[in-house]
Amino acid sequence: MLLWAGLAAAMAAKHLQDARQLAGSAESDLSPAALRDVAVHARSAEWWLRHPGPLLASRLPLVGASLRAERSVAESVAVTAGAGASVAELLESQPLVEDGEVHLDRLQRLSAELEAAAAAVRPALDRLASVDARGLPDPLAEAVIQTQDRLADADDSVARAAAMTTVMQDVLGADRPRSVLFVLQNNAELRATGGLVSTFALGRAHEGRLTMEPFQDVHAVADTPEQAVPVAAPPEYVEQYGAFLAGTTLWKNANMAPDATVSNEVLANVARRLLGSPVDVVVALDVPALVAVTSALGEVTLPDGRGVTADALAEELLVTEYADAGPDWQEQPERRRAQRGAADDALRRVVSGQAPPLELARVLGRAAAGRHLTVWSAVEPEQQLLRRAGLAGEVDRRGGDLAMPVVHNLGGPGHLDGGGPGEGNKLDYYVDRSVSVTAVVGTEAADVTQRVSLHNRTPDGLGSYVAGFTAPGRLTELVSLSVSPDAQVRSVSVDGAEVPFERFLTDSSLVLRLPVVIDPGQTVEVAVEYRCDASGGGYALRAVPQPLASPASLRLDVRPASGTRLQHRVGSGWAGARPAA
Repeated sequence: MLLWAGLAAAMAAKHLQDARQLAGSAESDLSPAALRDVAVHARSAEWWLRHPGPLLASRLPLVGASLRAERSVAESVAVTAGAGASVAELLESQPLVEDGEVHLDRLQRLSAELEAAAAAVRPALDRLASVDARGLPDPLAEAVIQTQDRLADADDSVARAAAMTTVMQDVLGADRPRSVLFVLQNNAELRATGGLVSTFALGRAHEGRLTMEPFQDVHAVADTPEQAVPVAAPPEYVEQYGAFLAGTTLWKNANMAPDATVSNEVLANVARRLLGSPVDVVVALDVPALVAVTSALGEVTLPDGRGVTADALAEELLVTEYADAGPDWQEQPERRRAQRGAADDALRRVVSGQAPPLELARVLGRAAAGRHLTVWSAVEPEQQLLRRAGLAGEVDRRGGDLAMPVVHNLGGPGHLDGGGPGEGNKLDYYVDRSVSVTAVVGTEAADVTQRVSLHNRTPDGLGSYVAGFTAPGRLTELVSLSVSPDAQVRSVSVDGAEVPFERFLTDSSLVLRLPVVIDPGQTVEVAVEYRCDASGGGYALRAVPQPLASPASLRLDVRPASGTRLQHRVGSGWAGARPAA
């Protein structure tokens, strides 16, 4: 029996190794064939482990744990890959978009397929999550942990996709026409949800067909600071950002709230006031989201006729076009025309069905996960589905600690004293950001330090419109650090020296805010030290990214307090301390 079990385990291990190698390739190739290959090898491994010999041996104390763990890995990979293949086959056989129209009946079938897939994989993933890798042979323990980490939320991801396909039927006007506002954010001048809203377009969705007007420059409709009037906005938003004329027809500061559900609603209210038309849906995307769409299309065509690939698009829009436009703000219309042209071409081709559906789904999913793409609906049940789908860009209110560093570009030093538009700059493309969180977790409390490092690598030779007029290359950034709402703040410092700061208490976090000035070549570190409650459920941390032109780095260091040991689940962001044995 043991020989039989050993042979079966060896054959299963070979098939699982093949499945894991294929799965690595399938991350960039979501074709049904690639996913089916993964499922076939995993099913073969599971088949070997269900022979009578290994089934009997699995009851033995030591050998049995390894066999059961290997079978759970094989089952979870087989079920997940098989469900993915079924969804991919449906997408390939029945294109959702043809001739500028989304087939709502096919979208509904896809939603049902995704719901069935989520239900199918959930039991297998629950069994996988219950496997304890401690005591297993090292290679198997490593395989178990890697599979648990990779598939930790696969069922939830599929459920989110099901919610997305369900709500998109409504957003695309299945029941009535919808007015859609598209906004493009420029990450060279940061706002909380990505960047300054530079261009916009109105669209109309009805019965799956989306028609779009060309993108327009916000300068054509926005009011000046002297003319700006307030629009409807939550009191919490007005308290934090009202001093910057956010939530007014100035437009450019409307997206200062990190929670995109708030910023997008304010943008809808601004557009209603300025454009005189209702807005039912807001689709907000930034330059990295536009790059993601371009990667699915191959390239986009700029107004001058040049084709630009995804690899070059961010540099083109955030560096080259600025250099070509000239030093003065009055010379910028041509640059903004390039941004509008890229967005027009990309979205027109997506709407017409030119993007491969599987690749488009993959890149848009990643863009949404990084909050580079968000969607808002004026209908609350639809907004709830958008939250469930991960498309709302919400900063959720589950409680616990929060790491969400947010930077707003205030331009040059004159903005601190009310300086005018001549003090502005577009330098956030040249800022490298690294974030670290250190938490020492005890049975009752966690002592936490968050650090945000900002390095200004602005090169010489940039035009004044980009680098600034008064102090070229110097950045004035409004930095906000969000922590647990019950946090007892011990210090806020810049480069080790304590500094004054503003404090705002919201229903989801405590926000600590201060301005910092960063000269070219300089690195500034902002840090906050605090204690938060960890009793009755441990220490939970949510890390929420601000959408940037280039990703920030994140380092987490969670350790036990003296005399305790930790239990932790990385996938859930939770750590609990108990007295050391």
